[in-house]
Amino acid sequence: MLKGIRREKETVVVPPKENDDGKYDYERDVALIAAEIENMCSVTDWYDEHTGRHLFTDKCTFVPDSGYYSTGQGHDEHTYTAHFKLPEGKTAKEVFLEMQDAWRDQMIFEFKAKERYKKIKTLPTDIQDDLIYKTFLIEAEAGKKMRLEIKAAQEAAILQAEERIIAKKEAFKQASEARKKDPEWHRVCQSAKLLVKANLKDQAKVLVIGYLLSHDR
Repeated sequence: MLKGIRREKETVVVPPKENDDGKYDYERDVALIAAEIENMCSVTDWYDEHTGRHLFTDKCTFVPDSGYYSTGQGHDEHTYTAHFKLPEGKTAKEVFLEMQDAWRDQMIFEFKAKERYKKIKTLPTDIQDDLIYKTFLIEAEAGKKMRLEIKAAQEAAILQAEERIIAKKEAFKQASEARKKDPEWHRVCQSAKLLVKANLKDQAKVLVIGYLLSHDR
């Protein structure tokens, strides 16, 4: 479930200003409106309620409509930033709205469930007993299915990480073998040793890193 926490910010205050000559202070009006707009903007951080992980940052910017000076009307524009890897082809906004819709559906279901529970308490005892048994079987089956799906997703993630580690080790091994056959690498190592002996460890480090970067190893 998503939990949103709006960031606290200091309210922009434009002190009153008197015009002794009675003339219209247009610049003053602009400052007031700019303050109003800034105060209506906000940033909200969204977290996973169960794990506490920061999932999204929602930056809300108030955009005044063309007639704002007279009507005060405008609209909000939201920019979403995800703090986790998004599914391929999905934007942060799309994923946020999907998760928010799922959270809203759950809230609606739980609200309606409370209303049903009130009615269930008034049912005949035998009907309530039968419902208890049926509910237990349904929850047990649904829980089993959910646990198996979560297990499959977890095992797939573990396998993906293990395969990535194996691939990195293999790439490192291949790069190491390639360096052993490269005369330039041996010259770099020899030069680095001489620099170390001359108490120039930083220069030796730069020399080795420069070779590795230039050969993408």
